[in-house]
Parts: sequence; C-alpha cells; structure tokens
Amino acid sequence: MQESNKEKSKELFCQALNNVKKVYKKEDFHDFTDFDTYVAEFITGTAISSINYNSIKELAEC
Repeated sequence: MQESNKEKSKELFCQALNNVKKVYKKEDFHDFTDFDTYVAEFITGTAISSINYNSIKELAEC
C-alpha cells in the first residue's frame, strides 16, 4: 500500500472481500487440519476467519 498505489490497493482489497464465501466466527468450529478448509482459508481465501476478514476490510476501507 505505497502511497502511489493506495487507490489500486484499496480496489484489490475490495475485490478480495467480494470473493469471500464464508466468514468463520469465533464460536464456529473449523478444522484447519482438513485439506479443503486449509486451502479455502490460506490459499484461495474464500473462507476466512472473522479476524482476517475484518483486517482486510479495514485495509480496503470499503
């Protein structure tokens, strides 16, 4: 998020948030030793923890 690319980075963070299909809440059970869960969280980003979601949302400012 260098100053010269700030608007582009915000746009990309917003696109990332639009790709999220599942947000795990603190009380939800999710097994990160499961291959599909691991890929969804750390590779594709389609299912992420609420902490990660809120962090991205804050960076995106959308």
